[in-house]
Amino acid sequence: MKKIFVISVLILLMISGCSQESDSKPGLDCVLSGVVNGKTGKLVEFDRQDAIKSGFEYRFRFKRDKTVTVDSTDVNKGADVYVQDDNIIRSYSLQRETKVDTDMKFQFSESFDDVEFLIVSEETKYLFDCSQAK
Repeated sequence: MKKIFVISVLILLMISGCSQESDSKPGLDCVLSGVVNGKTGKLVEFDRQDAIKSGFEYRFRFKRDKTVTVDSTDVNKGADVYVQDDNIIRSYSLQRETKVDTDMKFQFSESFDDVEFLIVSEETKYLFDCSQAK
């Protein structure tokens, strides 16, 4: 009886530990589709297949600790972590080793089904197509 109790407790701990690590929202898979120069308003669009071949396909995972991990299909890059920006709704800034870089941020749509990447100081906006990942 004691063994069954111990095993039950271990299983519960394993299950609860795994669920705490899981995503709080469904993930989002996107491909870079264009860049807008904020100073000129000029849009440069990318061919979807070229963007995928070049490794500009990204996977966003929303974590319970108010962070988003961003993985690229580019094998030379690891996952970046973005932390929730308390000043701008649905916006996440890049977490660097020693600080948060508020100049580089992802901003999500209200339904979290679309995203833009902003370099604030350069007024540059990167657009993504999240409708149908590869």
